Amino acid sequence: EHWLSCIHTAATWNPALAMEVAQCQSVLKGYGDTHGRGWGNFNTLMHVVQQQGRHLAPATLHELRAAALADEQGRQLQQALQRHALV
Repeated sequence: EHWLSCIHTAATWNPALAMEVAQCQSVLKGYGDTHGRGWGNFNTLMHVVQQQGRHLAPATLHELRAAALADEQGRQLQQALQRHALV
């Protein structure tokens, strides 16, 4: 429900951002440890959406999501967060 609320809120700011928020669920896959890491990445992405709000560029969230999917350990996501000064 929280994710759906984030999509709805983002849609009032920027439809492209809402689409990126909707696609964040793609980081949730697998089971066991893989699923757990996915949830961690998903929560990180949703935290960024909440913190940045309407100031978050859709392209930035797209890049963060791609980084979250790029490696299981989350190193690329952390690097992307640092690159955008979001940590």
